[in-house]
Amino acid sequence: MCIEPQGPLIVRTGTSTELSVDVALVGNGIVQLFDDWLRPHFENGALEPC
Repeated sequence: MCIEPQGPLIVRTGTSTELSVDVALVGNGIVQLFDDWLRPHFENGALEPC
């Protein structure tokens, strides 16, 4: 899968982690966080590791 972000949205971990996950869940970005935080989303198919 090729992902082409439409614009910059930079969210620093710790300030709004939920926002970065929400953006990725709706298909508008890539999130880089600890595997433990994202594992439920990987398991239910909402996110894919890349």
